[in-house]
Amino acid sequence: MTPRQKLDPKIRERYERALSDEEWQRIQALPRDPESDEEVLDLARWFRRRYPTAKERFAYVRRKYAEWTRRTG
Repeated sequence: MTPRQKLDPKIRERYERALSDEEWQRIQALPRDPESDEEVLDLARWFRRRYPTAKERFAYVRRKYAEWTRRTG
């Protein structure tokens, strides 16, 4: 897996910065699509059935992250 310090600084900044209260409220106020919400829940249920333990889920994420970074880096 790629160490944190090798992440592109722009990526790290975007995903690790804290949101202000105003930003969080703006996100919460966005309109929701019930069909999209249900699709996300279905995918999460599938993922939890396919990888029932935290150990299996983290192994999957590590494996996929390694694949993604090999393709882009």
